[in-house]
Amino acid sequence: MRRPKTQTLLQTPFNVELDANPKTGAFPLTVTFTGRITGYADSSALQWLLDFKDGQVEWGEPPAADTFTIKHTYTTPGIYQVSLGSNDGISEGFDYVTIEILEEGYSIPLIVGVGGPLIVTLLCWLTQTTRVTKEPRVP
Repeated sequence: MRRPKTQTLLQTPFNVELDANPKTGAFPLTVTFTGRITGYADSSALQWLLDFKDGQVEWGEPPAADTFTIKHTYTTPGIYQVSLGSNDGISEGFDYVTIEILEEGYSIPLIVGVGGPLIVTLLCWLTQTTRVTKEPRVP
């Protein structure tokens, strides 16, 4: 009995990088994603998929510079682990970035130094509790 021929694919180094700016803010928030794909073996077969984790995706082929930029607007508060995956038919690569979309009215001051997390928490709480509401006066 003859054995079937098998073909071994050579795995090549494959690098996928994903960055986002800004990574946190109140909704609606437009985020600029920058993807960079390098080290692939076959550029004619290279494809990528960017999953925003809010039900929308973008896909395509990178330009000659191996870098692309896409803007996406989030309209619902939440934490989104956005993923970029790429495949050239021989190897694949992935990268992730976390985006936090806050409810309207929250502010995130940039505080460096001792007590930073406590101050951020306090300022976010104050922002939410200092809304002025007028109630009708009873005569």
